[in-house]
Amino acid sequence: MLRLNEDEKVVLVIHKHWFIIARQVLVIIILIMLAPVALTFLPLITGGLDPTLVETSTNFFLSIYVMVLLLLLFLLWMDHYLDMWIITTERIVDVEQRGLFSREISEIPLSSVQDITIEIRGLIETFLKFGKLRIQTAGEREFTIKDAPALYEAKDIILKYARGRRQEQGSQI
Repeated sequence: MLRLNEDEKVVLVIHKHWFIIARQVLVIIILIMLAPVALTFLPLITGGLDPTLVETSTNFFLSIYVMVLLLLLFLLWMDHYLDMWIITTERIVDVEQRGLFSREISEIPLSSVQDITIEIRGLIETFLKFGKLRIQTAGEREFTIKDAPALYEAKDIILKYARGRRQEQGSQI
């Protein structure tokens, strides 16, 4: 997926904070737990229908419901795991999974990094120490790392290697 140049090394790989997927997984777990609750009200709704037909159709639709939710859970995990930011000694690579068979890969050279801004909003982001890392480049483009953990460490690493790249390029001119 990522081909490194000669003498280029991966310094840091950042995935989204665990709280982001935990929040989404919690919603799916609640939806799965709603199925048994709905089954307790089934006899009230079905009344005089054939019990065998009701049981068979209920099992069928309940199975499909749970399978769809489990598929959704898998897709959420895959999106969480495959979304990453790779910081190397030469560049920052943003890999964003956009569905099952689609991804977008962007990169910026560290030598073009001008400024880094950290944005932490709200109580949860403050306590769990995650937020946005905005990277301003020499062009007008802004690179945003959303829901990233260890923001200050990532900022320090990026700035350290960005300064090093600029010094290397300055000495080569």
